[in-house]
Amino acid sequence: MNIYKTLSLAGVGGLGASGLGGYFLLRNQENEIPYIKAGDTFKNRYSQAILEEGSELWESKFNALRQGAEPTHPTLIKAKAQVTPKEQDAKDLHKQGCQEIYESELQNSPHFQDFKTYCARNLKDGMGSSKSWITEDKSGTKWNAKLTSLKSHDEGSNQALDSTLKNLKDSLTESNSSEDSNKKEELKNWCNDAQKEIFMGEGDPWFVHAGLYCVE
Repeated sequence: MNIYKTLSLAGVGGLGASGLGGYFLLRNQENEIPYIKAGDTFKNRYSQAILEEGSELWESKFNALRQGAEPTHPTLIKAKAQVTPKEQDAKDLHKQGCQEIYESELQNSPHFQDFKTYCARNLKDGMGSSKSWITEDKSGTKWNAKLTSLKSHDEGSNQALDSTLKNLKDSLTESNSSEDSNKKEELKNWCNDAQKEIFMGEGDPWFVHAGLYCVE
């Protein structure tokens, strides 16, 4: 399933790098962007990433807000300001701010990074606690098997790779290429970026490929 439709940046209302444009360039390295209709909200466009009221993930997102950069959404700004003096008030404001973002229009929104960082389920969250992301550095051996698997990646059954993984796959030509520390670092860096991406469902290519090449 291809969730992308090729459009120019100008075709979605001149999205800037400070808003959605920056995300799209990271999200899809083929310079394609998801089709956004006027009136689309965060909630209906990213339904798989919305946190339910009782989700355990609220605590980790609140900690991200506590430790992270200053948000742009006014309610989240208030929440961050209350973290130390009134933590429970801050948590309530955090949830309120996220709910306001969920219901807001996606196109031209200045709050996309707030949504992604402080309010949304990401790939790592979507993968669940039953899967362990590989954390060892490029000198470790766990990446060797993943590179060997990537070398024989079947796009017919496991979806097309993005440009980064495809270029890495194409470079795995030597018999000992899976032991190349630079190639292991490339895969590790891709995995580190992937786990922060918004969870779009288990059929999303990023989720599928992270499950194949980033976890054990």
